Amino acid sequence: MVDKEISEYKKNIDWEIGQRIQKARLARNLKQSDLAAALGVTSKQISKYENGVASCSAAQIRIIAEELEVSTAYLLEGETEDNNVLELARKIMKLPIDARRVIMFGINGIV
Repeated sequence: MVDKEISEYKKNIDWEIGQRIQKARLARNLKQSDLAAALGVTSKQISKYENGVASCSAAQIRIIAEELEVSTAYLLEGETEDNNVLELARKIMKLPIDARRVIMFGINGIV
């Protein structure tokens, strides 16, 4: 990639992460100021993150995920727990029937 393409690629990633931060924040009925306080930044900085104008550090992404009760995988890639469960179910379905029965027995015992 050339420098301009790399720059655009990074901006798109920042924007996508920002949109997921905003969606998760709104789902928890938190104000930007609430999230800002947890990060030790201003509400304006949270706005910049949500609009893709500024990048979050790895540490900030981890704190944001904890505050918003989502995974870092969700913030970074949009992966949800449902996606992870579905992928695991697909893998289980490829196993031999005896292995699937053992897994189902274990899951039924927990749930």
